[in-house]
Amino acid sequence: MSKKEKPKTDEKNNARSMDDDKNNKREPQEEQLESEQDINKYPRAIFFLLGNEFCERFSFYGIRTILTLYLVTKLDYSENFSSKIFHGSQIIVFLSPIFGAILADVWLGKFWTILSVSILYACGNMTLALGAIPNTLTLMRTVSIVGLSIIGIGSGGIKPCVSAFGGDQFKEGQEELRHHFFALFYFSINIGSLISNALTPFLREDVKCFGEDSCFSLAFFIPALLFAIALILFIVGRPFYVIKPAKGSVFISVVQCICNALYNKATKTVEKKDHWLDYADDQYDSVLKQDIKRLSRILILYVPLPLFWALFGQQGSKWILQATKMDGKLSRGIYIKPDHMLIVNPLLIVVLIPIFDWGIYPLLNKVNLCTTPLQRITVGGLLSTLSYIITAFIQLKIEADLPQSPPEGEIEIVVINNSPCSLEMRSPQVHNLSSFEVTSLSLPMSKTSDWTFVPKDCDISEVKKSTENLNETFNLIMVTFDDDDKLGIHISNDSRKKHKTGDSLVRLLFSIDYEFTEKENASFLIQGPSTLFLFPDKMIRPGKLGLLNTILLFLENTNYFCH
Repeated sequence: MSKKEKPKTDEKNNARSMDDDKNNKREPQEEQLESEQDINKYPRAIFFLLGNEFCERFSFYGIRTILTLYLVTKLDYSENFSSKIFHGSQIIVFLSPIFGAILADVWLGKFWTILSVSILYACGNMTLALGAIPNTLTLMRTVSIVGLSIIGIGSGGIKPCVSAFGGDQFKEGQEELRHHFFALFYFSINIGSLISNALTPFLREDVKCFGEDSCFSLAFFIPALLFAIALILFIVGRPFYVIKPAKGSVFISVVQCICNALYNKATKTVEKKDHWLDYADDQYDSVLKQDIKRLSRILILYVPLPLFWALFGQQGSKWILQATKMDGKLSRGIYIKPDHMLIVNPLLIVVLIPIFDWGIYPLLNKVNLCTTPLQRITVGGLLSTLSYIITAFIQLKIEADLPQSPPEGEIEIVVINNSPCSLEMRSPQVHNLSSFEVTSLSLPMSKTSDWTFVPKDCDISEVKKSTENLNETFNLIMVTFDDDDKLGIHISNDSRKKHKTGDSLVRLLFSIDYEFTEKENASFLIQGPSTLFLFPDKMIRPGKLGLLNTILLFLENTNYFCH
């Protein structure tokens, strides 16, 4: 190689070296630019988590909305016992998060805890839906209670993990995006609650299935289906998740530190410490002890919360039962179902959050009112207290209008003398009835009853009748002339239940000269603001007497005539 060529080669090598240096300098800048772009983007994983949370909350609140009515109307539990079952299931829901958090922090981690407990949760949903299919009462009760228990464990088990798992998806420098994520997370919870609270009452009442007038099984199946979708969304998002391993439970460390401090203070003879937690300094560092001291001071703020939540939980039980005793009328022809009461809370949350954040709170800040979260919590607590006082007065008004039930162990019997004779009732107790008189009696509940009536001013012999299983709370007895112009006794069960519209329920008892037969299409004509044709059903044909099932009539300031 000549001497002249050598410098050219060196120049080329130097040029390549300079280009390499430029490339090496450019790479960190590009990486930094890409990193900044990533920081300004939401992690893909959170969209799966938001969808999962929406579906899960739809499922949970859909079941919660109709649960009390299901226990009362389908499982035939009393109102008080239904409330106990409802709140018992809620106790499971709010206790199991402790164990779910420990499981995630100590053994499985958040992802595998959510996945495994969600599978259990889905099984509970399907069990409850199957238990609502009409069958023997014992089987329906057993399957439903098992399903509710599993749902409580599943719902509570994932509760402490999902939101924390969402926070794990964000990197350092994405604090603002994380803040927006939790706002969206809370929004998805309330949207899911709002839609399910609005939809499930229609499913359970307006849809007919299995030959019944309602369809609780469908109303439970739709939430079960939504939770299955929630589980699928969570699994599909697996490749995008940041999954952190279990690092130990802070809850367990706190409990152990407190127990150690109390044990040392009670059993060991050491110099007096400034604070009782300092007695745990033989095993625990000052950072943990200082955190526990701060926590103990903050817990004072939580003292009223159990009282608040104890009352707030009544919305899903006692408030719904209260609503069943009201007409639900919003305007003429428009009614709200009892379990639609639960719509109000999520609806107000969704509507009022932007109104308060952008309107009311800025205005209050200008006049130096409700400027801190603690002040706002206090005002909200006082307003909640007012709402419970109003509810109590409403209940007093409802109970004043309700018919009085007979004492425990007794039944109420309305006796109607539908004859022109005065009657002396000698059994089961002595009582005189004028012609066409109505009286009400309270009698001990009995499997058999003997009834004896003696006419006083009619040439008719006494009438006797023995009945069995007269053990309904409310009963109806009509004494009148039968088809052979002899005195007869007719017994039927009665009801004091109020119709959901609040209108009157009327029953027609008749003893007439006309004889109803199978061949003639005869009926009673009820005339008033509306016209009804009523066909007698509870009678032996041919016959001249009987009674009708209860019919719904709007009787306020109106008159009806029967022909």
